[in-house]
Amino acid sequence: MSSSVIVFALLVVLLPAVFAGLLSLGFYYILAKAQPAISKLAPIVIGLLLAVLVPFLSFVPPIRPILPVLNLVVLQMGILTPFMLIRNHLPDRHHSTILFSGSVVTVAVLLIYGFAMAFGSEAPSPVSQFLMSLPLSEIGLPIMSLVMAYLAAALISAVIFGAVLAVVAAFRRRKVRSG
Repeated sequence: MSSSVIVFALLVVLLPAVFAGLLSLGFYYILAKAQPAISKLAPIVIGLLLAVLVPFLSFVPPIRPILPVLNLVVLQMGILTPFMLIRNHLPDRHHSTILFSGSVVTVAVLLIYGFAMAFGSEAPSPVSQFLMSLPLSEIGLPIMSLVMAYLAAALISAVIFGAVLAVVAAFRRRKVRSG
């Protein structure tokens, strides 16, 4: 394996993914203190609200430097959406580890997919094809793009957290049978 691939993997994929994992832990600790119903709905409301507001905020010059962070928050809310729904079924002492690992993997998958689409074949991604087929206004395309990013993060993390939940359920079943 060449050293440039390792540097690429560490700096461009793993470092932002770890940062995103830490950011998701911060949001989790804030949302975990809220009422159960609020903590389950908050990622959905915040993620979709930001997906709609960020394109409009891009016209405000003082806010432009933080737009990448706001885009990342939309992804984090997509990651937190399935986690907040299943966290009561996971061992309490492992919530942080599971969320951090799931966030890192989800963001890494999204980054690798993004790089593959940007530098891979000339064919546009299925998401790009879908968005271009819609009769959207100039502001509608960025909104739909962020909504799709939110949904992609939610879907990928749902698969990851679902796999973790299946493993936890299998261990609990085995423990009950042997105990």
